Amino acid sequence: MHLEKKYPHNSLTVRDITNAIPVTVLDLLSRIAADSQESFHITGGTVRDILMGRRVHDLDITVQKHSKAWAQSLARLANAPHIPLGREDEAQRVIINNFQIDISHLREQSTTIEQDLTLRDLTINSLAFFIDKDFHSNQNADNQLPIIDPLNGLDDLARRTIRHNSSHCLTDDPLRMLRVFRFAAVLNFSIDETTVNLVSSSRRLINNTAGERINYELEEIMKSDRAAQTFSHMAKCGLLKEIIPQLMVGEEMTQPSSHHLDVLGHSMAALESMEKISTTPESFFAPSNLTPLHKYLNTPKRRTQLKWAALLHDIGKTTTRKLKDDTRITFYNHDLKGSELTETIAKRLHWSNDTTRRITLLIRTHMRPFHLCNVARESKLSLRACIRLIKAIGKEYPGLFLLAMADSTACKGKECPEMMNEEINALFTRVIEVYKNNIQPIDSQPPILTGKDLIETLQLQPGPIFSKLLELVRLSHMEDTTMTREEAFILVRNELELINKREC
Repeated sequence: MHLEKKYPHNSLTVRDITNAIPVTVLDLLSRIAADSQESFHITGGTVRDILMGRRVHDLDITVQKHSKAWAQSLARLANAPHIPLGREDEAQRVIINNFQIDISHLREQSTTIEQDLTLRDLTINSLAFFIDKDFHSNQNADNQLPIIDPLNGLDDLARRTIRHNSSHCLTDDPLRMLRVFRFAAVLNFSIDETTVNLVSSSRRLINNTAGERINYELEEIMKSDRAAQTFSHMAKCGLLKEIIPQLMVGEEMTQPSSHHLDVLGHSMAALESMEKISTTPESFFAPSNLTPLHKYLNTPKRRTQLKWAALLHDIGKTTTRKLKDDTRITFYNHDLKGSELTETIAKRLHWSNDTTRRITLLIRTHMRPFHLCNVARESKLSLRACIRLIKAIGKEYPGLFLLAMADSTACKGKECPEMMNEEINALFTRVIEVYKNNIQPIDSQPPILTGKDLIETLQLQPGPIFSKLLELVRLSHMEDTTMTREEAFILVRNELELINKREC
């Protein structure tokens, strides 16, 4: 993008502004300005996004003073809610038809908009233009509004560079260190080397930041198409070690020869693979397997959860690594340990219960497809084995195979099975078939036996054994969808006899 060509006078036209910001919002703000005889500035990310031709989702405005009164007036005129943002400058938020307007007045000891802009985080976010109290959306569309740019943010925008404003701007609010990487990921910008060095030297301050604020920035990075390269960059400068120290323990931790990278490098490679696979699953999976994958990926949140699962899937290796016979590296139960460690990370970052459940489930079960591929390599895979896999993962089974493919694609060691990706595809084909023919039909009808049947027909007393017996019947019914109630009772009686013999 060459801003100097599009905006030769470092300005925006009224047309640029009204195309990006709802006219009703502009007119309401202009009305308040006229009534109060005060003007205002549109600032920050709003200006940046208009210049870049990006969709404007929200509006940042700065007034000389009385931001709360401005917000109250706007909310009253629009019949909309306004929310205090809890900052010292009395920043307020008004939401009009799902369009968010944040209103603040000059911060700290600023007396001018130029001074206010220099106190912000990044040069590309330190831009503004003036809206006069006489502004109207129906004025000449070609009228120019000069851009206020005290820190040469327009130059950095043209160079696609992230650069900090001052030596103290990142330390005043350590979260800004993460925002450096978030904007680099979302905008596909490079980061100025001096800015990276400042983040590196100040990185420990991030520990003073609330987990939910950190999580918001990390989620924005994960939503982007550059999560892998951004997390790698954060790892190199030391910031990631402060945020997810459990992950960084895997740096320089060697693995068996099926892997060509250390544990951390493999985790980053798996994240990179997941970015590609979740975007274009047709490049990795057979056409017949795509329907459940596309359905699973239809929710954007699923993509970010899969990326988290890919990044953290081997985190348990950092605490389970052992040398067997002084030569063979093992990571027994790293999947289970990884799930536990991920729960700790989830609490630190204030993940939702749903996100925590889904990601930890994927990590806890991520080795199962590989175990079944090993079995299938030696003999025919049983129906029961496939059913048990599906029962362990439930409706998340498409996500499990996306994770398995990302894991497999990230392994390029000399002892990695040559046809691993093809084997995963074949297993997935089999699992889809079993889910369709054996799982769904049984799940969609009442259970063949219930606890009431065990009490009334077999005179059993309710207890922990009920769930075991009913699960055995359910599993057997899935294996043989023609099973009758009489056969189910025979199965239960036989199981009870075995239990009694073991207890004698």
